[in-house]
Amino acid sequence: MNMNFIKSGGLGAVLLAFSAMSFGHGFVDSPGARNYFCGNITKPDQVLNGTAKYPVCGDAFASDFNGGYSYMSVLNHHQGRKVLGPVTKNVCGFDSETWQGGKTPWDNSINWPVNNINSGSLVFSWDISNGPHFDDTSDFRYWITKPGFVYQVGRELTWADFEDQPFCDLPYNDDNPSAYPNVRAEKATAHIHTTCTVPARTGRHVIYAEWGREPPTYERFHGCIDVQVGGGGTSSTAASSSSRSSIASSALSSSIGALSSSSRSSIAVVSSSSRSSAASSSSSRSSLASSSSSRSSVASSSTPVSSSVASSSSVPTTVGLSCTYAVTNSWGTGFTGVIRVTNTGTAATTGWTANWQYAGSNRITNAWNATLTGSNPYAATNIGWNGSLGAGQTAEFGFQGNTNGGSVEAPVVTCR
Repeated sequence: MNMNFIKSGGLGAVLLAFSAMSFGHGFVDSPGARNYFCGNITKPDQVLNGTAKYPVCGDAFASDFNGGYSYMSVLNHHQGRKVLGPVTKNVCGFDSETWQGGKTPWDNSINWPVNNINSGSLVFSWDISNGPHFDDTSDFRYWITKPGFVYQVGRELTWADFEDQPFCDLPYNDDNPSAYPNVRAEKATAHIHTTCTVPARTGRHVIYAEWGREPPTYERFHGCIDVQVGGGGTSSTAASSSSRSSIASSALSSSIGALSSSSRSSIAVVSSSSRSSAASSSSSRSSLASSSSSRSSVASSSTPVSSSVASSSSVPTTVGLSCTYAVTNSWGTGFTGVIRVTNTGTAATTGWTANWQYAGSNRITNAWNATLTGSNPYAATNIGWNGSLGAGQTAEFGFQGNTNGGSVEAPVVTCR
């Protein structure tokens, strides 16, 4: 059986379905990858409502509004660039199966935010908080663009822009972590830090990164990191969006109405009756995994903009469990929110369900980090890895919805 390249047919379809149950999603947050700046930090709805930390992200989301929420799901199930070779049309997403082999928002050639770095030793940190998989991590690999590369807005990256060999190729086995000094698993914060030597370069370049897992999943995550080499230290600068920002905002507004669940892979867009693990956002992370205190100034200086405009709490219906509903963003026609399930008892609990109903016209369109059923009322249950809660611990799942002409609501949630 050839496991090098699994397509969405036959056995590949089986593994594609299995990906909906694999929750080890991640991205590079230091120095920040494209899906860190535009996805983790800046969400599509924040571009629309004017709260985006990086407005240029609107150019990335313009043709794929919903895709911007799947920033942790730029993945495939194969052995990646080193084994397959430069076989994909799209570099940064590596023809991700979440987009059915098409272009991700992070393959767009826009004026991406840039990380200022120097050649030499540099730590690349992966945030894998959405279901951390340390025990089956197999490798980390990094490629860089060739000397003389010139980044051009509007010209998409090709593999001809990159060196053929990775400048950093780090194996890892969590059974014996001390044998891999250049890979450090920081399990308390759900991060993996990899130390590499960046080749001598000057000016603007792009680094392509992969994190791979062992068989049988061969799950692999992809991303591009825009850098200014010789910029001094490790920090980030927000790229100017020039005249494209207003165009992007207009396109985003149009795309909200135009997009449908059939226009995206079922792995990327989650309906209220069928949850795929590929759609996730920073608001959906379980609070069991906190942010890394060791991130570079790229991460620490880039705090997500989030405004909770409505919230409600519940009276627990099961002793020891309570739920809180919070709207994290709204933009007139829609909203995003989270429900936090907290074990308020003194003993550990296993499994939870949250129930709520909107009195008005609000309706859920997709959700992540929970299995959602119903069409008002709704019920959300844990998905396995976030079902066990120790005393005082909290699990959090997220959702997106439409107001359907009404106001944003904050219903009472019951949990059991």
